[in-house]
Amino acid sequence: MIWRCQLGKHEETVRVIYGLITDIVADLPLHLRNLMFSKVIEVPSQQYNELYLTFLKDFTQKAL
Repeated sequence: MIWRCQLGKHEETVRVIYGLITDIVADLPLHLRNLMFSKVIEVPSQQYNELYLTFLKDFTQKAL
């Protein structure tokens, strides 16, 4: 549900949701981290932008 909240939204809403995800990812059980990761990798590379790449870096660092 958290991931879907940012789909098709204004950039600032996306930024807030990405921040929320990176704030909680380290505390999620492994199966939920894996589920969130599966959503993250579904984003086509053509849609990558600076905001997404920053999120991807932060997500990866905190999920490990």
